[in-house]
Amino acid sequence: MEHKDIDYPLLFLVLFLVLFWSVMISSVSVYDSYRITKRLVETGSIAEPNNWRFILRNILQAGIGLVAMVAAIKMPYLWWRKNVKVISVLVIALLLLVLIFWIKINWARWWFDIPWIPFSLQPTEFLKLSIILSAAAFCTKYKNFLWSTTDGFIPFLGIIGLPCFLVLLQPDLWALLIIVPIALSIYFIAGGNIRVILILWALALVWASLLYALGKYDNPADRGQLSYIYDRVNTFFQSNRTAIEDNTMHHQNKQALIAIGSGWFFGLGFWDSVQKYGYLPEPQGDFIFSVITEELWFVGAFIIISIYLAIIYRGFIIASFCEENFWKFVAFGITVWIFWQMIVNISVNLSIFPNTGLTLPFVSYGGSSLLMMLLATGILLSISRTVPADKKNIRTMIQHYLLRKPRR
Repeated sequence: MEHKDIDYPLLFLVLFLVLFWSVMISSVSVYDSYRITKRLVETGSIAEPNNWRFILRNILQAGIGLVAMVAAIKMPYLWWRKNVKVISVLVIALLLLVLIFWIKINWARWWFDIPWIPFSLQPTEFLKLSIILSAAAFCTKYKNFLWSTTDGFIPFLGIIGLPCFLVLLQPDLWALLIIVPIALSIYFIAGGNIRVILILWALALVWASLLYALGKYDNPADRGQLSYIYDRVNTFFQSNRTAIEDNTMHHQNKQALIAIGSGWFFGLGFWDSVQKYGYLPEPQGDFIFSVITEELWFVGAFIIISIYLAIIYRGFIIASFCEENFWKFVAFGITVWIFWQMIVNISVNLSIFPNTGLTLPFVSYGGSSLLMMLLATGILLSISRTVPADKKNIRTMIQHYLLRKPRR
């Protein structure tokens, strides 16, 4: 049954984050904008340097993302279910194309350029939504077989295995840190066998440990991906004080901690960050949370985290009261995506997790990430029409979970 209204609290929370992102980009990107445009002047690409390169691109990216979100809200939500296979094939094609027409950044082939789009396309961002739709479709169709290892879990791994293998070829190992938990969480909530999930996690841990061990013997002079991962993970296992004293801490992590520690309770003030002036590389990207805490510190960080928790709460309410399993699984997957990526990014900024290159949802600079986050939010808002207004509150959700029958 479809109701008229979308979840307006969720919409306003996301729009606030996008607006906040635009304001913060105008603050943190000043130095990098001037530095990059100065190089473009030297190559003859532009006449003079400026401070608004990222601000302009930010406006264009936000505009494209918001158009995508509105389109997803207006589009009949049944369209997504009917075209899951088409979307999956298109995303796999993008993953294959990026291996051919790629831009190599940090020893990986993650992006490719399209001249008329104001950002480089990163197919792994498209894959996150595609995996959610594919996993939801599989778990809906084969729900009665999910408890079986041979008839449920192994075919499920086959669905997500091919795109994940293509991601490994890039290699974008950190993207799998988001993609795999999303897929497994959908499988579990649909009624999957928790034992085989735990076994898979154990195998993944063994595999990750093997990659870490191989990275120790990778030639650092070649700056290979394995040595790159080894350095990042090795820093994680050291205490912050030891890593700083021995000068082994990754430069970004070190400068991020300095930024966070400089803010005190109320922060240095908007526009008054010191670390953004060449100390913290690309502060508008993965480490924007550090600059937020430097300028707005505890108060700003508390507000941002509270908004994320409110968005996640609204997402789980929508997932809890969807009558159709497919939409329940899609809403749950999108919510887990936002939640888990937020946790990983903030953990990296606090140096309690290795540097991953994953963005802070809706806030970090990154065209593909923002586009897909807003598109996924549009789908979530479209799904919210199926939830009656009287059930969109925390009291009803708690009663729903306390009174439901336990799963056998």
